[in-house]
Amino acid sequence: MKQLLFIIVILFISLSLPAQVKPKEKAPTQRELEEMMKEAQQMIGELSDEDKKAMDSLGIKIPDFKKVPKVSDKQLADAADKEGRIVPKRNTAKIAQIPKAIGAGQMPDYIAATNQKLLPLLNAALKGKSGEIFNEFKKKNPSPDYLGNAAMGLWMMGYTELAYCIMAKACEQDASNANNLNNYAAMLTMMGAAHLAIPVLDNLNLKFSNNNTILNNLGQAWFLLGETPKAEKYINETIALYANHSQANFTKCLIEESKGNIPAAIVAIKRSIQGGHTPEKETKLQQLGEKPNPKDDRFPQNMKNDPMNLGGFNPPRFPISVMECVTLGLEWAEFRGLLNQKITQLEAAKEQASKAAEKFMARRQQENIALIQASQQAGQLLGNLTSAPLYAKRAERQLNEVVITYGRKINDHMTKVKAFMGTGNELRLRYEEKMAKLRKEDLDQTGEGKPNANFCPKYREASDAYLKAYNSQLEVFFKEYLQIEKDFLNQSTHWRMYTDFPETYEVAKLGAQIQWLKYLGATVPYGFISITKYACDPPPPNKSQKLQKFDDVACKYKSEIRLPCSKITSNCSILKGEFDCEFLKISITTDAEKGKTFREQLVGCTFEVGVSKGIKDLRVGPVKVEASVGVTAGVEIDGTGIKDFIIGGGIEAGVELDGTAGSTSAGVGAKVSLVSGHATAGLTGIFEKL
Repeated sequence: MKQLLFIIVILFISLSLPAQVKPKEKAPTQRELEEMMKEAQQMIGELSDEDKKAMDSLGIKIPDFKKVPKVSDKQLADAADKEGRIVPKRNTAKIAQIPKAIGAGQMPDYIAATNQKLLPLLNAALKGKSGEIFNEFKKKNPSPDYLGNAAMGLWMMGYTELAYCIMAKACEQDASNANNLNNYAAMLTMMGAAHLAIPVLDNLNLKFSNNNTILNNLGQAWFLLGETPKAEKYINETIALYANHSQANFTKCLIEESKGNIPAAIVAIKRSIQGGHTPEKETKLQQLGEKPNPKDDRFPQNMKNDPMNLGGFNPPRFPISVMECVTLGLEWAEFRGLLNQKITQLEAAKEQASKAAEKFMARRQQENIALIQASQQAGQLLGNLTSAPLYAKRAERQLNEVVITYGRKINDHMTKVKAFMGTGNELRLRYEEKMAKLRKEDLDQTGEGKPNANFCPKYREASDAYLKAYNSQLEVFFKEYLQIEKDFLNQSTHWRMYTDFPETYEVAKLGAQIQWLKYLGATVPYGFISITKYACDPPPPNKSQKLQKFDDVACKYKSEIRLPCSKITSNCSILKGEFDCEFLKISITTDAEKGKTFREQLVGCTFEVGVSKGIKDLRVGPVKVEASVGVTAGVEIDGTGIKDFIIGGGIEAGVELDGTAGSTSAGVGAKVSLVSGHATAGLTGIFEKL
């Protein structure tokens, strides 16, 4: 079974980590590689029939290393060099092929000529369908903005070839739409034809100076061609316009790292993370020797002061006199009864929620198994195996900080309580001495012919002094303890909203509510002293009580970007892209079969989404990343799909950006600009073969 687990882990890693940055290692020789494959084949030969059946049930095919083609030492060394490089090697041949600058009126011919070169390289079945698909979109809305957004929606979903086909035809139809031209050029870059993208971007840069989207895309194109000095010039100009630019800073990090300037690389990757978070960026930061700082983590919804309304639950006071022991004792008895009733109700609700959560997790496990099987058949990872909530890793850091702070506070608090227990014991001894003295005095004055005075007031006076000294101080500690627990429960429940899926979060939330009610009961070591023996007078009638209600802690944040045939929805625990075009499903399957999807190309990019309201230049130039002006929302993507949803300055969480309306219809009219990004130095896009 150990061999089985080893093989499954190896297969899992090979499927699920295509976009990870790997440290440069010495390439194995042909002989060393043959020895490794021989050992692996031997391990497979030792698998039991039970292990083989288990692998088969997961859809894992047992590899035959004997059929792996032989490669030379040079091929292995070249492959290792390509994979281990931080920045791409200078591609002299491609640089020499860069066309001359495009003059006024030459863009339509350039687009047509470029498409004529590239379209033959695409999937034949898909290319044949693309005209039909384009016409379907035109029936819905023929505007260039709409057609461009349709292509961008497909690209977001990972269907690069189909997206390129639609964008190419949209640009042929209207070669004056600057945003579509920018997106077209960005697609060319990320599909391996950066040299053909540069003339388009140069043309746009002349028309729209200081547009950081265009400048970044120029920098990324030169970077992928290995022309690092020129790439750095454009990347630096981009960062000068927006310091936390996501993609420009990632590339800046790689450039600085290649120079050995690690401090500057760290600064750049931290800024990139601020612009848009991906696990790949965290990995790079850790490779550079630093851990992510919880203070830098960004979340869409701020925590309220007391999100669960724990402060609304007010226990009775601690009694500081004998009479209060009688009256407040009755209140405490009723209060604890109410607590127990509520706890019983919540525990029943938690049990039901736990059952629902177990079913949910079992369903997720089945989906993961199905994903492994489908990925094995496709030869590539078709989704995320872990499928953790969007902000889970960041929220875990926050939760860890909360736990550390709680531990420190509770330890300090318990040290003080322990010291008070010693003081309280001294108070008890003095009280007992005082009471013993009073009993003797009482006994001495009681009997025939003696005063027989009522000593109850004296006993009560001594007891009142003891109760006030002990219970009043204990109540201070109890309130301090409740504040510590209140802060911890509120904060941990808030962050669990991001670490958990809604189904499991409900269990955590109910558990926190139960725990709070138990704390309110003032159990050991906060059990106050009650002395009712010396009440002397009858108590006043008791007042009935009722418990406060918890406020529901739920995700109030939800944002949505709607594009033709696709929708991206973000809330506190879920970020998902949905595809909803029936007439495109067959074509999309054709695209996926080719294996040249966005995920396989290991490209990072950002979608900047602008709205036309109040933005004068939105309809002419590409959307720009802004530091404070409310023009954008963003979607961050890495090699495994959609990773972050960014709300730009001035746009409220909960906004819905509608990019389906286009320029000829009513509606918000969102416009999407593609911000091309870093890629592995050994990127091989479908157009690399040019």
